[in-house]
Amino acid sequence: MMRLRSPGPTLASSERDILSHLRANNYDKWGWVIYRCTYNDDEAWSRFKNVVNHQARELIAKSDAPEIADSLEWTFIEGRDTLENASKDQLRTRFNAWAAGAADVENPQRIKHPYGFYGIPRYNYFVHVDHDALRSVAYDTPQPPELDLDCSVM
Repeated sequence: MMRLRSPGPTLASSERDILSHLRANNYDKWGWVIYRCTYNDDEAWSRFKNVVNHQARELIAKSDAPEIADSLEWTFIEGRDTLENASKDQLRTRFNAWAAGAADVENPQRIKHPYGFYGIPRYNYFVHVDHDALRSVAYDTPQPPELDLDCSVM
């Protein structure tokens, strides 16, 4: 008699993994902190923010954990005087200071780990947007319908 083996363990989707970390550590928010470090194209920056938000929410809606959209928060930080052409080292210093205070403010019930912000990238990593990154996302990636430059209105 032949026996079928049950499949091995399956990996959780990225979205399900996010949900698990949020629940296990009592975090209310997730998402990324994004620093604008180029200021020559305000239209591109507006498009960038719209594309990032639209693409993320569209993917989440189709995932096995759509409820994480409710706790997704993008933090876009801009300031020409202090951020234009800022180095990654300068941003890291600024980000670490932000993360130290923001984690408690945004997640008052969070479980504090001796290893820092375990499993929660929002307080460990940031996104640095320079000219090339801005142009790439604003004009070279698939756009939300309201921004798609390739669509013609009939």
